[in-house]
Amino acid sequence: KLLREGKIKPFLTRTGDYYIPLSARTVTANQYQADLFISIHINASKKRDSHGSETYFCSEKASSAEAEKVAALENSVLKFDEPFKKKPGHIDIEEILFKFEQKLYWSESGKFAKAFQERFKHHLPLKSRGVHSANFYVLRKTKMPSILLETGFISNPNEESMLRNPDFRSQIVDSIVRGLA
Repeated sequence: KLLREGKIKPFLTRTGDYYIPLSARTVTANQYQADLFISIHINASKKRDSHGSETYFCSEKASSAEAEKVAALENSVLKFDEPFKKKPGHIDIEEILFKFEQKLYWSESGKFAKAFQERFKHHLPLKSRGVHSANFYVLRKTKMPSILLETGFISNPNEESMLRNPDFRSQIVDSIVRGLA
């Protein structure tokens, strides 16, 4: 409904199943000057009985050992990114100013994550695993409030089956839109 009424104007950092460097995802969001960045993921765990959805926001210190492991796994793809090489002696004034703004974005992200997960969990038939924080690269570099959403566990046979169903994936999208309301 929010999409149809034009109250939300979404854009995607990718439109298919291919890799986009984490840095390019945040650059895109920053270039569009988005009001909000949502990184949508499907979780995985060595424990095949892990299940549910959860919302993360960025912080320097993870809220738990498990949140730290999730961030480490998500950040591990940085090895595929092309590093940006600064010229020797280069001082990035924008980066210095961004460090001051970052704490504000993270605070706003935490407030939004809690409100979002509270609404989101009522529309998706998955256990709510709550809200957590960790130092996710993709959230750390955005210049707006941002969250990372885990929408079930592909490592859980029951949830994997649900995730294969196009109707369930549509329900995830609808739940995200309702979470934004």
